[in-house]
Amino acid sequence: MIAHILANGGVILIAILLCSVVAAGMVLERCLRLLPLRRRSLADWQTFENAVNRGQGAHVSLGEQTPLARVIGRAQAAVPGGREAVRMSAIEAAQREVPALERGLGTIAIVAQVTPLLGLLGTVVGLMEAFQAAGESDRIVHSMLASGIYKALGTTAAGLGVAIPAYIAYSTLSGLANRHIDQLEMLAGELPLALVAGDEGQGA
Repeated sequence: MIAHILANGGVILIAILLCSVVAAGMVLERCLRLLPLRRRSLADWQTFENAVNRGQGAHVSLGEQTPLARVIGRAQAAVPGGREAVRMSAIEAAQREVPALERGLGTIAIVAQVTPLLGLLGTVVGLMEAFQAAGESDRIVHSMLASGIYKALGTTAAGLGVAIPAYIAYSTLSGLANRHIDQLEMLAGELPLALVAGDEGQGA
């Protein structure tokens, strides 16, 4: 059946396959980026919390391997300016991380929305070809309709076959990205008190 679909799908099926390749590439890239990020971010957060408990929150170095570490680093640099400076720096740093966390998700969503429409277009084109072949002949035989029917049903199946996994991947990866963003926003609200109070307490 797949061979018949590939043989009769035409240009529309090629477009659907190209969309699937693009979506698969973006899903793989996002998985490699977002899935390990949670573990590394939790490790950075634990290190930071331990430093805050020791009164060294403003001085611990986390590097810049994760968005969480970069936000903390920007806030630490603003400690001499007081709590408001720390808050503004943390919020700005968190906002800068959002596009990177959401990169590629829009492309996956577009594929999930467009491929069913391409399948529907293939259905219409295939049926038009089938009826045209039937209308041009005095005697209708199975072979006249087969190519158009395969194109009609094949592109619909291919479109849905790409769209459903793409939508599931988009929902899953979007949820991961949103959790990271929520974590950064929560941190931006907590950093002024944690860093400035801890730094002042250490200095006292």
